[in-house]
Amino acid sequence: APLAERPALEARRHQLESRVIVAPQLSLSDFMLLLGACHVALEPFPFPASITSLDAFAVGTPVVSHGAHLAEHGLAQLTASLYRRLGAFDFAAGQGRSDGGGGGGDDPFDGQGGFEECCVANRAQGRGGVAEKAVRLAMDTGYRAEVSSAITRLSPRLFEDMAAVREWEAFLRGAVALGGYGG
Repeated sequence: APLAERPALEARRHQLESRVIVAPQLSLSDFMLLLGACHVALEPFPFPASITSLDAFAVGTPVVSHGAHLAEHGLAQLTASLYRRLGAFDFAAGQGRSDGGGGGGDDPFDGQGGFEECCVANRAQGRGGVAEKAVRLAMDTGYRAEVSSAITRLSPRLFEDMAAVREWEAFLRGAVALGGYGG
């Protein structure tokens, strides 16, 4: 930053530091309690954290994703993929759909409602869209409750999908066989 801007940046940094809590290493149960107490979680950039997103979904905490911005940098869109697996959600109707959602075109998360609208920034929104979505979820308690309820209601699509378990089993058996381990 230019020298003239530094005092303003320093003042802003001190203001924001009071709002950020750095927790020590936690047990899994304490981590899940902390995650459940969060209004919203942010997918880290540049390295997305799918396990943390799954943990957040397990306790109904929405995760705001960079979505297409990650793809532009050659990175996986893991949280966006988890939202795809949850399926589209029509908040007005209170119904989960199994069509995978999205509005078509090259970007399946183009702001056409549901999880795409609340939690995944599309190309046009960029990083500013991540902040906007996170602030809305943090500040609008009714909206957050609706999103959280939808995640909780639809999460069996992530956690009880036996086809995914069978795919992992097949992959791991193949990996073991290629490595010369096992019988």
